[in-house]
Amino acid sequence: MPTTVEFWEIDGVSLSEEGWNVTTLAGRYNVPPLRGDNATFAYVEGQEFRRKIPDARTLILNMWTTGVEPYSGAAGDDQMRKWNDNWHFLCQLFWTPRREVTITRRWLRTDGQSGVPSLHVHTAKAQYSGGLEPTMTGRFRSVFNVELRMSDPFFYGQEIVSGPIGRGDTDTVYNPGDYVAASRHLFVDLLGPLSYPELVNATPDPDVRVKYNGNIPDGQTVTLDVRAFTATAAVEEVFIPENPLTKNRVGFIRHSGTRSWMGLERGNNELTLNATSGTGHAIVRFRPPYL
Repeated sequence: MPTTVEFWEIDGVSLSEEGWNVTTLAGRYNVPPLRGDNATFAYVEGQEFRRKIPDARTLILNMWTTGVEPYSGAAGDDQMRKWNDNWHFLCQLFWTPRREVTITRRWLRTDGQSGVPSLHVHTAKAQYSGGLEPTMTGRFRSVFNVELRMSDPFFYGQEIVSGPIGRGDTDTVYNPGDYVAASRHLFVDLLGPLSYPELVNATPDPDVRVKYNGNIPDGQTVTLDVRAFTATAAVEEVFIPENPLTKNRVGFIRHSGTRSWMGLERGNNELTLNATSGTGHAIVRFRPPYL
C-alpha cells in the first residue's frame, strides 16, 4: 500500500502508488564515498592524514510493479496489458540519456536546532546507471531495482534566507545540513549603499572572507553566486570599456580562507559585515546539503 507521509518522487511522479512502490530501505539511505587518500612518506611511520572530498554516489531503489491501474489500484480485465503499460512508463521515467532526473525525498526528521519533528523535503539530481531488469513473481507482478548515479552526492533542502546583516553587525546563520554549504545553492547579496564591504565567517579556522573592492551605490544590489564564481550587479548594462557600472563585477571580488568565496559550516556560523561606510546590508541565501 502507498504511504502518504514518507515517499519518493522522480520528476514529480510519486514512487508510492498502487501500481508500483519502493520496497526496502537498503540502498536508498547511504552516505557519499570519500575521494582522496592519506600521504605516505619514506621513513615515516604510518601515513599523513589528508582531508577527503565527498564523491559521487549511487542510490539504489528496490521496487515492485504490478498489473493494476497505477493510481486507483483497479485490476480491470487485462492485467497483462496493465503490467506492460506500468513497466513501460517506469522505463521512460528513469531512463533519460540526455539529462538528470530530479529525486524528491520526503521523510520525517527532528530539527537539530528546535528539536521539533517535521516532514523534510529534499531534492537531488541523478541519472540512470543500471537495473531495470524485472524478476517476475507472477505474470502480473515483478520486483526490480534501479540504480541512480548522483554526480552531486547531496540532497538539498528548501532555501534559507538570513536576516539583513548590517555594517558592523555579527549575526548567527544556522546551517541545518550535514555538510558545508558552499559548493551549490549559496548566494550572497550585498545591498548598497556600502563602501568596500567584506563579509566574514569567523566559525571556520581560518576565517573565510569575501570582499567587494569598491563602492555599491544606494539602491543597487551585487549578488555573488559562490558556486559559479560570478558577481552580478542588478543594473542596466552600459557598454562602455572599463565602465564600473556593468553587470559583471567579478573583478571587484577578493577572498581568503578557502577556495570558495564563502561557505557555511554545519551548525551555527558567526557572520560579520565590515565596510568603510554605508547603511546597506548583506543577505545570505542557501539550500542546506543533506546526506
